[in-house]
Amino acid sequence: MHIQLLDHHGDGAVPRVAAALAAAGHDAGAASGPDLVVLLTGEPAPTEGMARAAAAARVAHPGVPLLVAGRAAGLDPQAVRQAVGADGALPGNPVASIPWLADAYAADPEVLAADELGRIRPLFGRWDATAQRDAEREHAAVEEIAAEAAHRLGLSGPQPVGEGLEFVVFRAQSREAGAVALRVPRLPVSHYTGRPPYTTRQALEQERIIAAHLHARGLPVAEPLAVVPTATAPVLASRFLPGAGTVPASDRIGALLARLHQETPPPGIRPLDHDGWPIDVNIARRVTARWTWLAERVADLPELPPLERMLELLEPIAEQSRLLHLDVRGSNMAAAGDEVGGLFDWGCAMIGHPALELARVAENAELPENGLDIEALLAGYRKVAPLPEVDSAVEAVLRLDGVTMLCVVFGTGDVDHERLAMLVERARTLAKDVK
Repeated sequence: MHIQLLDHHGDGAVPRVAAALAAAGHDAGAASGPDLVVLLTGEPAPTEGMARAAAAARVAHPGVPLLVAGRAAGLDPQAVRQAVGADGALPGNPVASIPWLADAYAADPEVLAADELGRIRPLFGRWDATAQRDAEREHAAVEEIAAEAAHRLGLSGPQPVGEGLEFVVFRAQSREAGAVALRVPRLPVSHYTGRPPYTTRQALEQERIIAAHLHARGLPVAEPLAVVPTATAPVLASRFLPGAGTVPASDRIGALLARLHQETPPPGIRPLDHDGWPIDVNIARRVTARWTWLAERVADLPELPPLERMLELLEPIAEQSRLLHLDVRGSNMAAAGDEVGGLFDWGCAMIGHPALELARVAENAELPENGLDIEALLAGYRKVAPLPEVDSAVEAVLRLDGVTMLCVVFGTGDVDHERLAMLVERARTLAKDVK
């Protein structure tokens, strides 16, 4: 893939992007006959200079797709796309996002179709409007869905054995496969404040892809057998893991996470929890949004830096592309003695820096019901791989991502005031380190 990089106050990113492209097998020196032109900018908003540079590129390379990458693309992609006259805006750290785009575009030119926000974004996480359902409908009759899925698979006796916010897990029996877990959705579409909706089908397909990828590499995950259509909603059938909901020794959990972070993610996957943004942009945006939500309910919260600064701060976490689970706690594991017999529920998975995983685990460990000993877990991690390191301010933002998520969980619906107060104080402390 031949790509021309145009530097418009790009904070010196062009040489680093060119090196990353070359390492991925692409040519970044294509001034004549490029397949793609990318305008890099470090400015937070579109300018006349950016528009002139884009217009000149259009004249020099008629018919060649033109994109804008850099800070403005992460702050307001639609505004920068329209002001500059580009085909789309590519958010995130350009050192990570542009090589991804080159690979994706070479495989599928349709990846350049901008979404409703003006973003060039991964197709896997794109909202499927044709699959939308009424979000206000009553919860599905999960027992009926489980019975239909079991019948289609020739299974007997499905019984509920666990549940979460979005799914109920049933255990059924197969003559050939033994015990089978059926992951049954409560609703065909999931809606969360501040996020685009996503369908059950998308969530179960993500679970299937990740579990199949990791099972083939010998990691203790539930082997997926099939995604089964029913009249109401799809169901994921997997081999049942005994010991579900029991917590392994924390040092073994740490060792498993280190091993997970050494594995290559499934090819092409961009998980739903990214909401269509690269991980650095997504974390900056969701921490900012949750902080605004919390400030509306809690007096005298300290201010966080503006989104522009948060994007700049988090750029380094995009330069590692590791599969992260991001919901490690007792209810999502199975123990086989002290060992990890299973790690499941990949609905919160993301692709990014392992430091985010350990920051989330550290905050989850503060809740006793999660059964985690963070010091033992980190010791187990160190036996397999060095602990990931980030700047202290970045670490504080990554921890705030977990704490603010928990604030929303315990601060909505049937509010747990005591737990929420504890989390708010934790958030105040972390916010002081974000500069």
